[in-house]
Amino acid sequence: MSLSLFQLAVNASAVQVAYPPLSLPDVSNCKDYYANPSPPLLSDCQIAFKNLPSGTAPTAWYTQPAAGEERNVLPLEVHHGTCDIIFHTSGQSAQSLDPVWIVPNDIKAMAAWVLARCVSAGKGGMVTKGLENTIDPITNSDSKIFPDPALPPSSTFYSLHVWNHTPSDIDWNPGNSDPDVGDALAQSLHRAGRAAPAGSPAEAELERREEYLWAAVGRTEYGEPVTNWWDGPSKPGLSSSAR
Repeated sequence: MSLSLFQLAVNASAVQVAYPPLSLPDVSNCKDYYANPSPPLLSDCQIAFKNLPSGTAPTAWYTQPAAGEERNVLPLEVHHGTCDIIFHTSGQSAQSLDPVWIVPNDIKAMAAWVLARCVSAGKGGMVTKGLENTIDPITNSDSKIFPDPALPPSSTFYSLHVWNHTPSDIDWNPGNSDPDVGDALAQSLHRAGRAAPAGSPAEAELERREEYLWAAVGRTEYGEPVTNWWDGPSKPGLSSSAR
């Protein structure tokens, strides 16, 4: 990912923030799901954005905080009016990485991207950061991983979405369940398999992982029931794994 910085302005009166430009293999979209039942208003999102944490030093965040601990708890949710900004750690083993050291300005950078590309166009949306943390190990045919044993905690990446704040019991983590993320991972496996020597054990292993991944990606959809990209083939009587 390029580390060159540039200034982004949603509009003349909006938030400005310096951040690395989004580049492959990260994923973003402005799908209708994030604007349902109505899109977040840019004016509300600008206020929510200002309430996000700031800073350039890595800070400890917790997915499983100690009893009574309320600071730096993930997922981070900031809302104002019609706008809800939610930041997650994502991936098959994200819950086992605790604490997570995050640069607060990375969160603001991701939010600024969605505000500029989606909210300013009258939509909601999502973005990931660090998806290569998962792509690198899942496409390494030399390692014995996925789905069991699980990908290592170092495969954790970030995801953030912006939508209209409405009460909901859906625990939505786009890095785990947005179909576009699963598709990007499956496509990475497909390319790795094609690059492996024909008929080799590496090709067979990568094809096995791709087939397993597509079995879940084919069932992912926006909303309920929630399916994660690592859930594999549907198993009757079993619910989706941890979000």
